Amino acid sequence: KFALARNVVANFNQTMPDMTLQTTVRTFGHDPGVSPRNTMLVYGPAAYSRTGVAESLKKVSTAGGPSPAGTALRELDKDLMASQGKIAVVMISDFKDMSVEAVPAASALKSKYGDRLCIYTVMVGDNPEGRVLLEKIASQTACGKALSVNDVATGAGMADFVKTVLLAGEKDSDGDGIVDGADACPTV
Repeated sequence: KFALARNVVANFNQTMPDMTLQTTVRTFGHDPGVSPRNTMLVYGPAAYSRTGVAESLKKVSTAGGPSPAGTALRELDKDLMASQGKIAVVMISDFKDMSVEAVPAASALKSKYGDRLCIYTVMVGDNPEGRVLLEKIASQTACGKALSVNDVATGAGMADFVKTVLLAGEKDSDGDGIVDGADACPTV
């Protein structure tokens, strides 16, 4: 499951269009040998860099220990303090043996950032209790969505997910999949 979760992040990173945006990568539920802290900032907040995000994934080599998603979301709030504009949070986990404290932490983020915030959850595995939890976390934001790793396993599935997370509401005048702001020929 750990390898699948890392691959989701790596594939998301490779599928992202070249955009100017701030990015943060934060882990939770990693092996204590990776860090004694149960959540760790491995990239950002910084300008998005495909190489930078890819390198940050190498810092987390093994999973293990508890999955303190609530703690990670509270720490993420500190990472987002200077953010402006829309905010997309993507959580990838098996959502197994995870405290329900993640739901109020997600709700607190929603209260603070309002409609600027969308939370997307991606489940690796098939834990029924985890499915309920990831849906509750994603539903804290009106634009949030709960998915399975199978939904983003194909190139087309990942492309749709990236488009939903990063480009929802952006204008694409010529319908080529590149938003006008990033399109060299927005009308052709």
